[in-house]
Amino acid sequence: MSFDNFYIVLVFSGILLGLLSSSILVFANKAHKHANHILAFSTIILVLNISTNALVKTNFYIQFPHFFRVTAPLLYLYYPMVFLYIRAIVRDETGFRKWDWLHFIPAILQFCELVPFYILPTEAKRQFITTVLSDPSKLNHLAAYMLSPYIHNIIKASLGLVYLAFALRLLRVNKTAIAQRSPDQNKYIYRWLLTLCSTLLIMVVLTLVFIFLPIEDGIDINILMTITVSVIYFLCIYLFLVPSILFGMPIVRKDLIRKQQGQVVAPAYSVTVATQPGSTLHTFNTEPVLAGTPPVMNTDGKVEKPVSDSGRFAYLEAYKPLLNMHLESAKPYLKPGYSINDMSEETGIPLHHLTALLNRGYQERFNDFINKLRLTYLEKHFKPEWERLTLEGIGKEVGFNSRTTFYNAIKKNTGLSPSAYLESRKLVVENEGEK
Repeated sequence: MSFDNFYIVLVFSGILLGLLSSSILVFANKAHKHANHILAFSTIILVLNISTNALVKTNFYIQFPHFFRVTAPLLYLYYPMVFLYIRAIVRDETGFRKWDWLHFIPAILQFCELVPFYILPTEAKRQFITTVLSDPSKLNHLAAYMLSPYIHNIIKASLGLVYLAFALRLLRVNKTAIAQRSPDQNKYIYRWLLTLCSTLLIMVVLTLVFIFLPIEDGIDINILMTITVSVIYFLCIYLFLVPSILFGMPIVRKDLIRKQQGQVVAPAYSVTVATQPGSTLHTFNTEPVLAGTPPVMNTDGKVEKPVSDSGRFAYLEAYKPLLNMHLESAKPYLKPGYSINDMSEETGIPLHHLTALLNRGYQERFNDFINKLRLTYLEKHFKPEWERLTLEGIGKEVGFNSRTTFYNAIKKNTGLSPSAYLESRKLVVENEGEK
C-alpha cells in the first residue's frame, strides 16, 4: 500500500472515530453535559482540521471555492476549549463564565482577517485558490492582509503551549480534591485529564519541530495531519477503553462531600405541608446522616437503623448535597412537565443513581417527591392575587401541569380538599399580614 493510500485510509477512519466519540458525548452521555459538549466540540474541530487538509489533495476547493478556509478560525478555539473542558471537570462547572468569551478572541481575529477573502466573487476565489495550492509561497503576494499558514501554525502551537501549561497547573493544584471524589469510577478522572494534556503537549511539540524543519510543504502537511489523526485515534480509543468517562461521568461537588468517614452530610431537603386548616405546618424530612449510613424511614416518618446492605448504597449520600443545592437555587420543580430525566441532566447525576437516591435516600418516587416540593413552595409563597385564579391556574403557578394532578397531590399530602387547603393558605397569609 502506497503512503497516499495509507494516508487516505488513516484520515477517513480517524474522521469516523472522531464523529462517533463526539456523538456519544453529546447524545448518550447526560452527565457533565457542559463539559462533554466542550470535549465533543473540540474533537469535531480536529476532525474538521484533518478533513479540510485532506480535501486539499483533491479538486474540491476548485469546484466549491466558498468552502476554502471556512473552518480555519475554529482551529484557534481548540486549545482554549481543552482548557475550559478540564476546568469544567475539575471545578464541576455547568456553564461558561462571564469572561470566557475572551478565549475566543484569536478565532475572531482570524475570521476578521479572512473576511476580505470570504466576500470575493466566485471566480476570483477560484483563481486565488488555484494559485495558492500550486505555490503556497505566493499567498502573501496575492493578499498582503492574510498571514501564511506557516505563521498561523506557529501561533496556534504557541497558544497551545500556554493553555496546556495552565491546564497542567490546574490539575496539579486540584489533584487532591479530584482524588477525594466519589463514587469509585471518578478515580479515572485525573488519569484521563493528565493523559489528555500530555498527549496534546506531545502533539504541540512535534508540530513545532516539523514546522521549523526544512521539509517540503506537501510532506510537511502530510506529517502534521498524520500527527493530528494519531492524536484522535489515541484519545478516542482511550475513551472507549474507559466507558465510565465516555458514557457518563457523574458530577459530585468536592466541597459538598464528606472528607472522612463519619463526617455529617448536609441534611436532606425538607418538605412542609399543612395537615388541617390553620394548623401548624408539619415537616417531612430526613435527619443528617453519617457517611455510609443512609436513613431508612418507617411508616411513622422516623429514622430506623440502616439495613445490613446499606454500605452498598452509601455512595448515594454523596449526591444529596448536590441535589439539595440544585433544588434550592434553581427550583426546577416549578416547571410544568419537569421529569426525572431533566433532573438527571441538570445535576449530572446518572439516571439510575438518581432513581436509587430518591427511592432509598428520600423514600419517595420521583412524582411524589416533586409534588411535595411544589406544595412546599405554595405554602411559603402563596400570593393573595392567586385567589382570583382557578384551581388549575394556581397549580400551574407552582409547576402542576393539570388540575387532576394538583387535586390528587393536595388530597394525598394534606388529607384536605383543594378548597379547604387553599382556604387554609388564605387564612395563614391574612394572619401574617395582620402581624
